[in-house]
Amino acid sequence: MLNSKPIGNKIALSEKNENLSHSQFAWTGMVSIDDTALSVTDTGGSGIPVIYLNGQFANQGYWRKVIVELGSEFRHITFDERARGKKSKKSADYSFDTCVKDVDAILAARGVEQALVVGWSYGAFVAAHWASRNPDRCLGAVLVDGAQPYDWMN
Repeated sequence: MLNSKPIGNKIALSEKNENLSHSQFAWTGMVSIDDTALSVTDTGGSGIPVIYLNGQFANQGYWRKVIVELGSEFRHITFDERARGKKSKKSADYSFDTCVKDVDAILAARGVEQALVVGWSYGAFVAAHWASRNPDRCLGAVLVDGAQPYDWMN
């Protein structure tokens, strides 16, 4: 039997199961980043990690139907971006660059080295920039309704 419990942004495992990763377990909690904390949900599991980036004024709840449709073949990670959702704390920095860096912080907190990134609207811009800055970590990018000019990366 596995004994685990959430502690902050990590899962504590019993001594006899210390070789197991926290990525195998579903987890919901707050991840502290700089001067804020972001609400994160991770379905856990051994599937390909997928991180979902919300539209500008949306929260992680918008991804629920997508996650149900895709099923347990993937490890789904959602989070409320800065100033979004009920649980996320206020921050002094809401810059675009900080939003891109938050993706790194969420993945690190969940022990994910590589991920497929899915972004919708504003999240598509964040996803595209994260993917371009992390080609070795990005397994692919799905950009939904993020109208980008032909020279967006110049």
